[in-house]
Amino acid sequence: MSVGRVELTDKEGNVCFFSEFSEEEGWVYNCWMGSISDEIVQKGAMLSLDLIRKYNSHFILNDNRQLSGNWSGSNDWIENEYMPSAVAVGLKYIAHVFSPKFITKFSAVDLGTRDLPVIFQNFVDFDEAQKWLREKIKSPDDEI
Repeated sequence: MSVGRVELTDKEGNVCFFSEFSEEEGWVYNCWMGSISDEIVQKGAMLSLDLIRKYNSHFILNDNRQLSGNWSGSNDWIENEYMPSAVAVGLKYIAHVFSPKFITKFSAVDLGTRDLPVIFQNFVDFDEAQKWLREKIKSPDDEI
């Protein structure tokens, strides 16, 4: 069962992000859709941070399969602002599922090359991302 669902809409009123805590899995699930602005990235990330804090989760499943735009302009903010805040409330692992769109995939690859204070793993396959997170929940790594 998922709880605590929050969402954001774009200027046209379409849902472009939602986040929820999966009680069954123990992770925060973030789903990004369409072409998003840096403002949406920041607002969505902060909403997911609230869920991490509220449900004391150490795990994010970040799903970009429905994303179509470049968000690499947000990577400096994610690295320097979001990550320290997320780690401070307990985040340790992020399974990040690529978009099939090249430009969107590039943004995630760029983020994954940075020196992040969490274990960040990119995936092409959604099921593989879930499997990896489940393994980390059962047997977390000692070092990040």
